[in-house]
Amino acid sequence: MMLKILMGFFYLLVLVVFAFVMIKFISRRMKNTFKPRKSKISYAVEINPKTAAPQLLNQILLMLPGENNEVLSRMSILAEDGNQAELDVLLICPTGIYLFNSINESGYVTGGEGDRQWYILKEDGNRKAFKNPLEENTYNVRALLTRYPEIKEEWVHDYVVFSNRCGISDLRLETTDTVLNRKMLFERLRGQIAEQSVVLTPDRIQYLYNRLKLYTDGESIAPVSARRKTANPAYPVETATEIHEIKAPDLTQFSREDQCLKNKLTAFAKEQSQRERIAAAEVLDRRSIENLVNMKPKNRIELETVQGMDEKRCESYGDSIIHIIEQHYHETMSKCQ
Repeated sequence: MMLKILMGFFYLLVLVVFAFVMIKFISRRMKNTFKPRKSKISYAVEINPKTAAPQLLNQILLMLPGENNEVLSRMSILAEDGNQAELDVLLICPTGIYLFNSINESGYVTGGEGDRQWYILKEDGNRKAFKNPLEENTYNVRALLTRYPEIKEEWVHDYVVFSNRCGISDLRLETTDTVLNRKMLFERLRGQIAEQSVVLTPDRIQYLYNRLKLYTDGESIAPVSARRKTANPAYPVETATEIHEIKAPDLTQFSREDQCLKNKLTAFAKEQSQRERIAAAEVLDRRSIENLVNMKPKNRIELETVQGMDEKRCESYGDSIIHIIEQHYHETMSKCQ
């Protein structure tokens, strides 16, 4: 009898211990399951969420209406503060110049117009911090206008384009509607181009294209007229297939304005050679003239960076060359007004 009682207590004790262990185990599992994840924040100086996706934008831009449109990718312009302004994609068309800041990420984007940083919330619970792209656009536009004073501010329009895998509904935007997903871009641009007035002639488009392409990575997209797509433009393809990049056109193919400047520099070289009784090529050879037309230096420092302009030429003819280019610039701008 006593043995049965002891065995009963033993089994009861085992049951209690087992229940206690199971309760602790289940409690720990539940705690780990519902424990909030800690976000790992990477700051903008450490990461760059702007993985280049210019080809996907080019796919859309190539389908826009217009026979004189030009597209440039991956431009780098020296800004006033000495840093490089990086422009992902640039569209030059009759209604103006459209600058695109491309961000190819996935997740939910949060931030506001006045915030210094925006965040991309990833599916794994992590966050990536990156610089406010609206501020980047402002910086890039300012660098573009400073480097090319012939471009008027009202000609320039800028966009921030996220991939279709990004949710942007939580962005706090009060004064701008230029932040959108890639799938929204075609209809937005087509509508804006249809509403805007024409400000650039075909010659002016080619003139700006020849100047701006010097600051790309050496490649540019063929004119839209040569790459017209037959697919339904209302549904742009979300792939980078069949995007063929070609080398920039020959820099000796000048616009009408640039050809006029080339003639002026050629005439200057001929007149100067007659005064000095030397060959015109010793004053300015053909290649140097073409480089001057493309670069259009505004001062002595820029002149010295032009290929073919050695120290002797800069010293002897630098002031005259800069004066000719400056005078030509003012004449060109007066015709555009």
